[in-house]
Amino acid sequence: MVEGLVLSTLRETTLRRQPGGGLIHHPDRGGQDAWKRYRAVLRRARMVRPLRAGTGNGGARISTHVYNSSNRVRLSCACTGNLMVFRKKSHRMVLLAAGAVLMIGLYFGWKFTARSSYEAADYTVIEQEEAFEIRDYPDLVLATTASRTPAQGGEGSFRQLFRFISGENTQEQKISMTVPVFMQADSTESDGQMSFVLPQKIAPSEVPAPTNRAVRITRRESGRFAVIRFSGRMSKSILEKQEAELRQWIEFKGLESDATAEFAGYDPPWTPGPLRRNEVLIRLE
Repeated sequence: MVEGLVLSTLRETTLRRQPGGGLIHHPDRGGQDAWKRYRAVLRRARMVRPLRAGTGNGGARISTHVYNSSNRVRLSCACTGNLMVFRKKSHRMVLLAAGAVLMIGLYFGWKFTARSSYEAADYTVIEQEEAFEIRDYPDLVLATTASRTPAQGGEGSFRQLFRFISGENTQEQKISMTVPVFMQADSTESDGQMSFVLPQKIAPSEVPAPTNRAVRITRRESGRFAVIRFSGRMSKSILEKQEAELRQWIEFKGLESDATAEFAGYDPPWTPGPLRRNEVLIRLE
């Protein structure tokens, strides 16, 4: 982090401005060899402009801070007494420390604001094999609306559902957000849709009716599902790839399945891709 070079025995120095605008310490004494070594250091540093220059008593101490444009470090040149020393201070450790603090902040921000703070739909894992699972789900009560863009999360559909749980219902009741958000793409058998799972504490008979006619209350029947879990951002190509892998695994296991797949997202949009939890679910027969 610090490298020094003793150039010569110097009693006096002067500070001169070069044509390019840089500042150069010119030794008045010390010999030609010292000057050559000094110039070599300056060439290696590629000094372009000073940040600060100051002179001590009688010219015995001169400190010049310069900026190195090639590798973004600050150089300190100090002449104290009989020794002239270059010190190279890298910002790398500062950047690494700042990056570590940022990552820790992101992690804890995600931990306390993302899926871990929401009620999750209940299920029982029957079998697990790497990223694949077979799960049993109970009946789930859903708030559902039409959606034609599951890969992008169906922004308009999400807002309609969020307004419903925020009080846009006949009782003006606020309902807790849960995870995951279920999505289903258009198919020959059904239209695409997006669904919020309603909390377990709300009995089906107590669910308030939506005031928005585009939102309806539905029931997702209990059943067994094959699931593949993955991280990253959702896109049409990624969802198609994950669904294909899941269907290959289902075929390998000798199971029968529905033609329609569901997609599940567990995280808010600001969650970093590597921390996201996404799933493709296919109902088994």
